[in-house]
Amino acid sequence: MTELETLLLNALDELQQQHDRQQQIYQQEQQILRNMFGRIMQDNQSLREQLDTLNGHVASLQKQLARFSPS
Repeated sequence: MTELETLLLNALDELQQQHDRQQQIYQQEQQILRNMFGRIMQDNQSLREQLDTLNGHVASLQKQLARFSPS
């Protein structure tokens, strides 16, 4: 094998290693984003449920206030 072939093979190996590292980082970041999205969706659902509960309380208070308001 010539020195040029050795250099080319070493360069190719280095490129493959860089690619593998970048692929691993990409996959880790994708998983982080999936986890964050899942948490955001859970938080969003929880906030919607809390809002529904608060709207129910507001409606109930409005009815109670209507009874005491002068007509």
